[in-house]
Amino acid sequence: MSKLGTRIGTIALVVALLGLLVAASWFAIHTWMSAEGPAMPTSGYVAMALGVVFSVALGCGLMALVFYSNRYGYDEASDTIAGVYTAGDQVRDLQATRIPLGERLSGWVAASAETVMNSDARLDLDEAARAGSALRSALAVPITSNGRPAGVLTR
Repeated sequence: MSKLGTRIGTIALVVALLGLLVAASWFAIHTWMSAEGPAMPTSGYVAMALGVVFSVALGCGLMALVFYSNRYGYDEASDTIAGVYTAGDQVRDLQATRIPLGERLSGWVAASAETVMNSDARLDLDEAARAGSALRSALAVPITSNGRPAGVLTR
């Protein structure tokens, strides 16, 4: 797809999402204002505000857990994947490591576009680091774009 087509698609998506936001906001305000009954006490507003704050905090925490992993990005020029984000002492050195497609755990997942569960997580480490590593099992999921490798999410 051309850059212009991508830009138009992005603009259309943003406009549609903003339209949904405006419609949902209008519906919420209209429904809130048309409700009859006694006024809500201050404690009700406090409870509602705390519920919103905790819900947002829970959502942010869950999203952080989703991204708390090793992510690899595909480099087409060298046909390798490289650690884009790593977390934890055991995998700190992976960020500088380039893994050729088809080699090690994440390279094989990128090349085959197949998910691997319960594999030996130490396979992504260099030989010297494998023996002392406490890592034992992993989940590696390929990320593809238009049928080509875009990366691997390994946890």
